[in-house]
Amino acid sequence: MLWPAIFWSGFALLLFSFLLYRVLIPFHFNVEPNSARLIWSFVTDVEHPARWTSTGFVELFVGWMCFRQFQRNGLDRAVLQWGRLDAPAIGLTIAGALFLPDIVVRLIQPVLEAVGIDASAAYRDGETGIVPAHQLLGFFLSAILIAPVIEEFLYRGVFISTALAAKWSPLLVIATSSAAFTIIHGQYTVMGLIAIFLMGCGFGWLRVWSGGLGLAMLAHWVINMKVFLLSLLLSQQSL
Repeated sequence: MLWPAIFWSGFALLLFSFLLYRVLIPFHFNVEPNSARLIWSFVTDVEHPARWTSTGFVELFVGWMCFRQFQRNGLDRAVLQWGRLDAPAIGLTIAGALFLPDIVVRLIQPVLEAVGIDASAAYRDGETGIVPAHQLLGFFLSAILIAPVIEEFLYRGVFISTALAAKWSPLLVIATSSAAFTIIHGQYTVMGLIAIFLMGCGFGWLRVWSGGLGLAMLAHWVINMKVFLLSLLLSQQSL
């Protein structure tokens, strides 16, 4: 099951995203632009309240397809182990997820600037990482309820579990899963992608160290929840 695991954790999200955003939606606009504009406005309009939900739908679809394949082969429980979830591990995971990403960003900024890479922003096209108030519900559904579960299932569950069973080195497994995880985050600049890769390494280490997905999902959820709460706070202050 190694090659199916590599496909689902490395390429499936990219493939289905390409088919949706680059094939299906443009085809619909070419055939019937009025109905396409009505149906796909939540994808094409960056200001649409449901903008974030399209990513969540794609991840749900890919995650379900992958789960069904592993279930048919009797391997679903092997990739859905919770692992260590005692109080000290949970506490350290939450603390690390709250503070380490900011520390890492501050450390890599001067390094990138020293080699001539613009490190002034982590996002492309002027985005700040703060979600507008009218898009917070879609962000909550996609980034809080779906992404920590599906992305960790694919990258730290399916791939890492299968690769470790195939006797891959833990370091290679963590680095490879983090690279695939980074590729799907195309909205980031070079600095942001490096931070995402290091974050993925942290999730991978938690998966290997704890023996399951629980802590990796928790860390991912905490990081995304921090963005959600900060965006919610700023939106309330602007009222």
